[in-house]
Amino acid sequence: MVAAAAALVVAVAGSIKLAAPDAAAALLDRLGVPRSRVAARLVGGGEIALAAAVLAVGGRAAHLALAAVYMSFAVVVVTAGAAGITSCACFGSASGALHPLHALVDVLAAVVATGAAVDGGSIGAVVAASPAAPAVVVVILATAGMVLVALTALPDVLVAGREEGR
Repeated sequence: MVAAAAALVVAVAGSIKLAAPDAAAALLDRLGVPRSRVAARLVGGGEIALAAAVLAVGGRAAHLALAAVYMSFAVVVVTAGAAGITSCACFGSASGALHPLHALVDVLAAVVATGAAVDGGSIGAVVAASPAAPAVVVVILATAGMVLVALTALPDVLVAGREEGR
C-alpha cells in the first residue's frame, strides 16, 4: 500500500510538471540540463506513466522503476543542495525548501518500492480482493498526503525553525 502512495506522489509531481513546468525547468537549467522546459515536461509525462503502471499493472519491473526514480530524486536533491539551490521544484510553486528530509523520504520510498517489487502484485488486485476496499483506498490517500506534506510543507517549517534559532 505504501508503494501505491509513493506512486500517487509521483503522479502529482508529474501532473504539475506537465501543467506548469517552469519551476522544474529552472531547476534542471541550473543543473545544466539542456532544453530544460521540454525536459521538465518529459520528466512529468514519464512520472505519470510510471505511476499509472505501478497502480494499474504493478509487477516487479514497475516497482523497480519506481525505486530507481525515487533514488534519482534523492541524487537530484543532494546535487541541487550542493549547488546552492533552495527548492526541489518537484511540485512547482508548492515545492518546499530543499532539506535533507527530502532525500531521506526519497530513499525510504525507494526501499518501499523495492520491497513491493519482491511481491510484484498490483494495488488494484489488493483493493479488489479486500472486503475493506474503501478503507484501503483511504489509507493509501492519507499516506500519499503525509508524504506530500513531508516533501513540501515540513521542510519549510524545519528551515524556518533553523533560521529562527540563529
